[in-house]
Amino acid sequence: MGIRAKLTLFSMAFILLTAGLVAGSFLIFDRMSSNFATQKSVTEEHNLYEDWKSSVVDFVMAAEGWGITGNAKFKREYRERLKDAYKSFSRLHRSTQDKEVIKAIGKDFEELKGLASAVMAVEEPAGDREALLLMRRLEEKEGAIREKMDALGARTISAITTAISLGEKIERQIAFYLAALFVFSSFAFISLTLFMKKMITSPFNDLLRATEMVNKGELTYRIGSKRGDEFGIISKRFDEMVERLQDTSTKVQNKLTETELLLDTARIAATTPELKDALGLITETVAGKLGKGTCSIYLFKQERDAFCLEAGSGTGVTTGNKCLPLNNSIVEEVIKNLKHVVISDIEAENPLSGGKGGKGEFDDFGKFGSLLVIPIVRDSHCFGLFVLKTDNAYGFREDEMNTMDIVAHTISSVVRNSELYTSTKNQLQKLTVLYELGTTVTSVMDLDELLRIVAYEITKLIEARGCIIRLLEGDILRIKSSYGLAEDLKEQMDLAVGKGIAGWVAKEAQPMLVEDVSKMPPDMRVPVIDVKSVVCVPLKVGGKVIGTLGLYDKMDVDGGVMSFSVDDMNTAIAFASISAVAIEKAKIYESERLSERQAVEAKKRLDILFDSVQGGIVTLGKNFEIISVNKFVEDWVNKTANEMVGRSAIEVFHREEDGICPHCVAKVTYETGQINSITQSKGVNYAELTSYPVKDDDGNISGCVVFIQDITDRILYHEEILGLYKEVAQTKDYLESLIGNSADAIVTSDLHGVITSWNQGAERIFGYTDLDAVGKFLPFAPQFLIEAEKSNIERIKKGETLKDIETLRQKKDGSIIEVSLTLSAIKDSAGEVIGISGISRDISERKRVEKELIRRNQELSRLFFISSAMRGTLDLERLLRMVLTAVTMSDGLGFNRAILFLVDEKKGVVKGAMGVGPASPEEAWRIWEKLSIEKRMLPDIMHDIETGPLRKDSFLDRLTLGMEISLEEETVLTRTVKEKIPINVQNIKTEPLSDPILIQQLGTQAYATVPLISRDRVIGVLWVDNFFTRRLITDEDMKFLAGFSNQVASAVESARLFEKVSRAEAELENIFRSISDMVYITDKDYTIKNINKAVADRIGRPVEEIIGSKCYKVFHGMDEPWAECPHHKTVATMKAYIEEVEDKYLGGTFLTSSSPVFDAGGEFLGTVHVVRNITELNNLREKLVAAERMAALGEVAAKVAHEIRNPLVSVGGFARRLEKKLDGNLKEYASIIAKEVGRLENILKEILGFVKEARLSKERVNINKIINDIVLLVEADLKERGIMLLKDLRETPLVFMDPNRGKEALLNIFNNAIQALTTQGTIAVKTYATEASVVVEISDTGPGIDEKDLPFIFSPFYTTKASGTGLGLAITNRIIEEHKGRIEVESILGIGTTFRVFLSLKEGI
Repeated sequence: MGIRAKLTLFSMAFILLTAGLVAGSFLIFDRMSSNFATQKSVTEEHNLYEDWKSSVVDFVMAAEGWGITGNAKFKREYRERLKDAYKSFSRLHRSTQDKEVIKAIGKDFEELKGLASAVMAVEEPAGDREALLLMRRLEEKEGAIREKMDALGARTISAITTAISLGEKIERQIAFYLAALFVFSSFAFISLTLFMKKMITSPFNDLLRATEMVNKGELTYRIGSKRGDEFGIISKRFDEMVERLQDTSTKVQNKLTETELLLDTARIAATTPELKDALGLITETVAGKLGKGTCSIYLFKQERDAFCLEAGSGTGVTTGNKCLPLNNSIVEEVIKNLKHVVISDIEAENPLSGGKGGKGEFDDFGKFGSLLVIPIVRDSHCFGLFVLKTDNAYGFREDEMNTMDIVAHTISSVVRNSELYTSTKNQLQKLTVLYELGTTVTSVMDLDELLRIVAYEITKLIEARGCIIRLLEGDILRIKSSYGLAEDLKEQMDLAVGKGIAGWVAKEAQPMLVEDVSKMPPDMRVPVIDVKSVVCVPLKVGGKVIGTLGLYDKMDVDGGVMSFSVDDMNTAIAFASISAVAIEKAKIYESERLSERQAVEAKKRLDILFDSVQGGIVTLGKNFEIISVNKFVEDWVNKTANEMVGRSAIEVFHREEDGICPHCVAKVTYETGQINSITQSKGVNYAELTSYPVKDDDGNISGCVVFIQDITDRILYHEEILGLYKEVAQTKDYLESLIGNSADAIVTSDLHGVITSWNQGAERIFGYTDLDAVGKFLPFAPQFLIEAEKSNIERIKKGETLKDIETLRQKKDGSIIEVSLTLSAIKDSAGEVIGISGISRDISERKRVEKELIRRNQELSRLFFISSAMRGTLDLERLLRMVLTAVTMSDGLGFNRAILFLVDEKKGVVKGAMGVGPASPEEAWRIWEKLSIEKRMLPDIMHDIETGPLRKDSFLDRLTLGMEISLEEETVLTRTVKEKIPINVQNIKTEPLSDPILIQQLGTQAYATVPLISRDRVIGVLWVDNFFTRRLITDEDMKFLAGFSNQVASAVESARLFEKVSRAEAELENIFRSISDMVYITDKDYTIKNINKAVADRIGRPVEEIIGSKCYKVFHGMDEPWAECPHHKTVATMKAYIEEVEDKYLGGTFLTSSSPVFDAGGEFLGTVHVVRNITELNNLREKLVAAERMAALGEVAAKVAHEIRNPLVSVGGFARRLEKKLDGNLKEYASIIAKEVGRLENILKEILGFVKEARLSKERVNINKIINDIVLLVEADLKERGIMLLKDLRETPLVFMDPNRGKEALLNIFNNAIQALTTQGTIAVKTYATEASVVVEISDTGPGIDEKDLPFIFSPFYTTKASGTGLGLAITNRIIEEHKGRIEVESILGIGTTFRVFLSLKEGI
């Protein structure tokens, strides 16, 4: 039987039994619900009885409170309690079953309410007899109602007891039922458990165990069940599924690893530009992902002719030292096929030989078990190897090898990207500074001219006195060009390598800067010439020194000599790099030009020889195809070369009319390898054919050259002469056309300078026509250069050639232009000079561009210096001063005056912030003259501004600070702000938006404004003019100002931000220091890092001593963290704590807050603590609680006093009557009762006096009079006790107070002193006045008050005497406080006590 059938039978039986149990449960629980409902209803009814009874009691107490005290609050309470009573009665009436009883009670309550209303109707009930009688009846009626309510409550309690008994009986039945249910359930559970364990649990556990193993990754686990039921089928299918899952998991894991590897390598390639880092990361990533060994990358090194290790995984890898030679068999195979080579087991196979082999050929790769070598290819060329090795034999899968191919391709991209990155980075660093000069230098190909330009340009750029360029010839540095050096000194200044400054630079290949040559050793000084400072840098090409470039004596603006700077040396180094390349390029160019000329001449000779040879030449391939033919052959067969080349010689020449057979003679040569000649004839024509073999590098014949000589017809000689003549004529026409159409001026003259020819280029450049110039002596030469021109003619006569001379020429209109002139001699066939050829090129535009580039470079240099200086300060005032100084200095931007306006967006105005410039022309010339005499430049002024005191008291400063222009106005300044554009006002008269305030206060006639823009927001305007020099502001000035303003805006914004941050830091620091709570910061090791002033004040130690100490030592006096401290808990849990701590070490109660501090990465750094001393707050809280307790106690006492007072009056009166009428012991008893009643009356009087609200009736009184009145009252008692009274009543001002309350307070102090003395002793009373108070001082010589009792003597009901209420001094203190005074007490045990009462002289205080 299957599991399903068995489970069906078992389930049916279980359902039947369960249905019976459920029916029984419903029956029992229905009885329970009924009983619970009964209990609930009875309980609710009882609670309603109690609530209404309580509301009636509260209602009566409110009425009695009014009757006893007359306090208005009881009226409010009475109304509220009446509402509550009605509400409670309404609820009770709705819920109760005894409607008649409740109705009778309601009538009684109405009577009670009538009595209460009568009590509330009495206006001043306190002490009123009628009110007392009404309250007595009220209490009686209340008692009657309460008795009826108690009877009803007893009945409800009886009903609750009955319901509880029934509930207990049901509980016993439930217990029996549950026991039966438990037995049945246990039996059913055990049966089901045994059944489930046998049929389901065991096989199910097997399945669970199998799934758990699979979940843990144990895909090799199998169940192997032999059961025939459903679980057996499931187990078999599970085993099959796991087996398939194992295969799939392996494949997926491999694919995932390969995909992650490719993603990681692609990320590295995209984010790591440095080659070394990128290759290192790739090798580590590949080795880490595959986990099968090591990974290496080899790149081809030309200098070592091998693949050298560039990066590798693992430790101890030294790149560059290990190389793979090209003749390695594996390397050869990879390079040849551009495919990977794999060796799965070095012990078993050799993939190149196909059989067993030794491991010697693999030693270059080191030790390995298996090897995979993949080519790194670019442009079909292998330039690197990607090598994977494993320690043991391993068969690389096809997908792994494909993945490694992709990685190798990625490495190729990484190398290319790195090369591009390195190249781009280097170019960007050099291009900006040296582009202009480099363009000039590198555009010249003539070596001599190049060296001359280099020497000239670098001298002018660095502002040196001279320059010397030496080139290396063997071991000698020879001067090849110079500037500023006499020609006759050059031969004396050649140096050997290693000698002198230039020799050292050439030897060490390092630059040298010598600030003072005189301090150098004699052998290191500059020979022949006297110099002070030298910069010498090597001219290097590809690491090879080809010469040196030296500069000496930098000149200042006044012509003095100054030392070179490091910047000068860096500039020279950069220029030398370009110059060295240009020099090498010029050498190569000259060499190539020479080679090219030689090759062209050789080709021409060969072409002429090939085409003009008196015979035919045919070149044949091995298959007799025609490779080339000469002119003779074309004419011979009457076909062009194009028609013959590429075709078979048999097809072309085996025709009857041709009569020649080149392939016939070539055939023998191919067979024998020797030169072969034959003669062929056709009619009267004879030809000699000679075949010459053409061999390749291996000596094999690759072709033949067949020479065909016509030995018959010599008439062709005359035709060749005619053809040559035509070619010469064509060449002449070509040259004449070239000269006529040349853009350069090409002029020829005789040896006396008379013009003989004049081309169109000369006419365009000089303006003279052919008729104007020919036959005249150099009409374009300026008069002041005639002698120089004659000198040039003399040099040409001697055979010299003058190249690229930069000179001046005068045009027909009289204007002077700059030209580059080349003069060469015209010679006849005998070599004699018969004339002069001159080529002139107009270089005026080029010179203008060069000057502009130099000017721009100087501007950029100034801008860079100014920007660097501005970035050096974050003080806004100093920054603005630097900006304006840079704008107005001659070696800065060079304007006369400058003002910086800042935009106030809140007010919508442009306000003057600072101005720089002279106030008058005299001051301007005086300032400029002073700067010139002192030789103070912009760097000096900038340094003074940055380090010296900042002043803002100049004329332009004061004028500027008063300028304010609304942005709503339409002026040049506001337009600059609104439209974000610079504006150049050439003339204020023609500009309708000229700023009136600038014209009126500064007198400016022309000016410019430039916006200061930061983050696309205008923050200010820079205003400049040239009021004193009257120099116009050009477009170039505006461009420079615009570029300068961007940097100024950025610097101003940074300075503003710095000021805000500094201000915020200062504010936070002030807040931190001034917080009254103790605030301190600790690290995670409990070390204090910072504290505020409150901590130092509390600890009583300097800040320097506290910071750096352990917090538990400073605050708790312990040597280890205090477990009760919240800080310790914060360190342990890294959570915030706020706790109240009693710290005996600091002495007080403190509310301590401890909060953890974390960095951006979530790491715990320490804690911030805020500690507040709440000792005084707790004391005040205790006093407040005591005061509230005393108020409540006083209220109760007042009620009790009022209840007792009336019967006590009756008792006292009757006792005194009995005392008069009785005799003997009865009289004594009556006397005792009368005394005790009197004492009780005094106590009640004190209590009522303490709790009642006194109404003061103040007036001006003499305090001495009140003292005398009190003395009269106590005088008899003093005499009876034998107490001496000393009075010292001085004249005092009148006091504004209630005389009765004041007398009561002072009398209490007198009585307290009398009671302290008992008998004998002295009481002294003294009055005197201070500036703000009248003082009453009462002293006694009694036993004194213990120090521990002093704080409580003014507390109500506190007394140290055997009798008394303890209210006397409390009443006294309250009376004095009502008059805004105070009491001071001094007491010494055994000596006595002094009370000082201070009464204020200020009325109404």
